[in-house]
Amino acid sequence: MRIAQPIFRFAISLSETYRLPVRPPCRKPTRDDNFMIPKRLAQFFAARGRSAYKARRSRQLGKITVAFAQADYKACRDLNQKFGRFDVAEFEGFLDYFQSAKAQCAPCHIVVLPNNLGGRLVNYHHFFSGFLAPLIEILQTGAIPTDAVVLYPDLAMMNRHIDDVLAHYNIAGRAIPFRMGRAVATAGGFQSILVPGFDETRRFGTQMDRRQIAMLHQFRDTFAGAPEPYSGSPRVVFIDRGGPPEFYQSSTFKQQFDSPNGKTSGTSRRAIANAADVSALLSTKFAATTAYPEKMTLRQTAALFRDADVVVAQHGAGLANLYWCNPPCFVIEILPIGLLGRESRYFRNVSHFVGLDHIFLIQSGPFAPVNLNQLEAFTTHAVADVQGK
Repeated sequence: MRIAQPIFRFAISLSETYRLPVRPPCRKPTRDDNFMIPKRLAQFFAARGRSAYKARRSRQLGKITVAFAQADYKACRDLNQKFGRFDVAEFEGFLDYFQSAKAQCAPCHIVVLPNNLGGRLVNYHHFFSGFLAPLIEILQTGAIPTDAVVLYPDLAMMNRHIDDVLAHYNIAGRAIPFRMGRAVATAGGFQSILVPGFDETRRFGTQMDRRQIAMLHQFRDTFAGAPEPYSGSPRVVFIDRGGPPEFYQSSTFKQQFDSPNGKTSGTSRRAIANAADVSALLSTKFAATTAYPEKMTLRQTAALFRDADVVVAQHGAGLANLYWCNPPCFVIEILPIGLLGRESRYFRNVSHFVGLDHIFLIQSGPFAPVNLNQLEAFTTHAVADVQGK
């Protein structure tokens, strides 16, 4: 009752404000109770529950990390098996690799430590702006020698992009258990490089400047190859959304990234109800190409956005690829009306930093159809704008 009574008094004060009925609690409250009061109290309990879960998982990971930093590999294995934090076979394989690497050549191993400013690095936007692009900047400076072995955080399906970039510089790479970078560097006596992120999402005040974008484009031109000669009308690209990767609902993702409910993405997060009609319209009227970046390699994606003159896409992480674009280029961002405000600035600002023109086409909901007449008018305007430059 010591807990129930203060909550009941808090509920009474809320009910007086919102004029909602409240019944006295007859048992100890849980985070599933809402006492018929406004939603915010239920959300308060839910948030506490998630925080407790994350704190527990962080303590478990902390124990593994400390054991590793102390070079107590047996304790590290035992803790990992107890908590089920990492895949046992992969984890033991990494420990074996680590011990041999430490014995053979500690100085030639470099641990890259992410310092992204926003969400999870397995989200493509945060991965690209918060880790990959600044890593490319470091590689472009020659700060990592070609005979080095780069140890980077295991980011699951994003690892292939990191490997492609490192291979471009003839540098070997290996994924290490996520969040154990500092412990690996300490226990192995390896060098470490902190990778500063540019993915701040609350204000988007921290972004790549023109010098960094120029360096990224310099990498793009050697990485993706020279563009094919083209003399036709402006190239229009429609970025469609694919289905959600199974990884986001896997036990591996839920354990390693402290997300008990998994993560929505792709068409499970938002979609265009008449995407097939949009693709057909743009293809018929403007000879547009429909692309699914999540099914493409990083090299293909960089070339696609570099060569685009008009990009049509629904708001989503794939628009982080606008950094690959060359002006003049016009971006038509299909934005669900509920995202107007803070989130609507994300890729509008990216367009501004890169020097692209940008316009919103408002969608009535995250899964609503797009007005085809309005889309045709917007695309016609964008094509004429690009042709006039």
